[in-house]
Amino acid sequence: MSPAPVESFWDFSLLGIFLLGFIFLGSAIWALTWSRSSGQFEDLERDSRAIFDADEPEGVVQDRFPQ
Repeated sequence: MSPAPVESFWDFSLLGIFLLGFIFLGSAIWALTWSRSSGQFEDLERDSRAIFDADEPEGVVQDRFPQ
């Protein structure tokens, strides 16, 4: 007796979900490895201050949500 078409569809769907999950996991591991080897995590303090300038000094709240 052959399996019902619905069961076959769900088996195929689960296989696709697992494959996409493994691709996503592999991509995330590759991205973290690349960012570490290219020096993205070397000086987090300096890089975190790069968004501030004279108009918005560090430690002074200029905008809030909700106001």
